[in-house]
Amino acid sequence: MTTSSGGGGGEQLRRIRIEIILRGDKRRLREIREVLEPEFRGEEDVSVHIILEESLQVVLEGGDLPHILATVGTFSRLLSVYEGVSDLVENCRR
Repeated sequence: MTTSSGGGGGEQLRRIRIEIILRGDKRRLREIREVLEPEFRGEEDVSVHIILEESLQVVLEGGDLPHILATVGTFSRLLSVYEGVSDLVENCRR
């Protein structure tokens, strides 16, 4: 009789999703997107989607909270150089 060991990976099943929505000048938001996209292209554990319509929406999704928070930290540092962008809204869902 063989049993398969699951390895106790229950924590990995919980996905963390953080949405950051920016509103502001369309040209400024476009500049921010151009800076952010190459910065996050190499992320492996966190998927990053950057959508520019009426606002700039950055969706970070992954299973590892410390890595997600580090990614948000990187985003915040990059964003701090831009003035004239308001309404930073973060939603966190598990």
